[in-house]
Amino acid sequence: MKKLLALFLAGAMMFSLAACGGDDTKETEPAKATAADTKAAETKAADTKAAETKGAGEEKPAGNGETYKIGLAAMLTGDNALNGERMQKASEMVIAQYNEAAGYEKFVLNTEDDLTTNEGALTAVQKLISDGCLAIIGPHRSSAALAVSDTVAEQQVCVLVGGTSVAIDGSNNYMFRTRASDAIMATVAATFCKDTLEAKKVGILHASDEYGQGGADAAMAFFDAQGIEYVDCPHNVNDVDFTSAILECQSAGCDTVFTWTHDAETAIIYQQLATYMPDVNKIASPGLTLDNVLNLCEDSWVDGAYSVTDFISTSTDAVAVDFVKAYQDLYGETPDLYAAAYYGAAVTICEAILACEEAGEVTPQAVRDAIAAGETKTLPTGDFYNDDANNLVHSCVIAKLNGKAPEFVQSVNE
Repeated sequence: MKKLLALFLAGAMMFSLAACGGDDTKETEPAKATAADTKAAETKAADTKAAETKGAGEEKPAGNGETYKIGLAAMLTGDNALNGERMQKASEMVIAQYNEAAGYEKFVLNTEDDLTTNEGALTAVQKLISDGCLAIIGPHRSSAALAVSDTVAEQQVCVLVGGTSVAIDGSNNYMFRTRASDAIMATVAATFCKDTLEAKKVGILHASDEYGQGGADAAMAFFDAQGIEYVDCPHNVNDVDFTSAILECQSAGCDTVFTWTHDAETAIIYQQLATYMPDVNKIASPGLTLDNVLNLCEDSWVDGAYSVTDFISTSTDAVAVDFVKAYQDLYGETPDLYAAAYYGAAVTICEAILACEEAGEVTPQAVRDAIAAGETKTLPTGDFYNDDANNLVHSCVIAKLNGKAPEFVQSVNE
């Protein structure tokens, strides 16, 4: 991929040089036109007209120069703003790549801030639909996805959401999941507890909302089937003191702690685990690999802990390696799971639009149908294909924290 920033700078330099080239030009009196000049001008005008007439019949860019709007509902303010920024960067990267391939601005990204709230997500999606977007990337959170579910079904415009809750069950034909569901990731984490950590009793610290409860339920179902004891410790979203739950796990003799909660709570739990249960085995939901969690932690709090997540930049998979390099070249930073997941979402929508264009009908309904029937695509977070529950991703990654640096351990398919 050509470096878009380099192209921009090269264009800017050319413009600058052209401007500087005219600074030394001295003013002179206008030359008087001659008969030869007049004849040359007439000939040039005739040639220009002929060229325009010829050009009118020449082949235009693919899609006859049509421009297609894609929406993005991202968490650009609120407690997940950094994650929303990664969503936006990855989506813009895809749009730039597809426009470069088309040779013109074929795709336009309309971005709305969902404020990291359910109400903000609904407002953002409604605005993007009214703007004529063919499909929408986001919102991210499970609760936000559920908040917009009725609207997208009524308006028949599909959304590719990041919510991993099992409550997003495929019953809405206009909602696709662009990350592995908690039914997959939490079960993988629970299996890792049994097979690798050799857990005998597990303390489960989880949020009591759709996200946290869904992950905990999947894990508890696995532990029940395997005869592994556990202590169920739910907490409210935005709680800041987890010592009573941790002490309960300690007194019960838990050798492993399984956490499935949101970013801010994850950082606090790991701080308090370091005080009360420093040597316990630990495995967490995807947030533990994110900068906005790790930036709140000390190395000693998280060192040696595991996480089940969508993507790790140290993956040795060839597609992931190429993606990481392209993202770093463009933005000067390393992509995380948000960048990888929504890169996949944006590619999926662009490919669906191209398929519709080839078939001769580009409408929101046609785009939805193309996503549902699309061929398997290998992307940074794995193979994308749709199943009966509108899940597009069917694999996840296990990472281990070396200090605060997440390191790739293995990929696990559904």
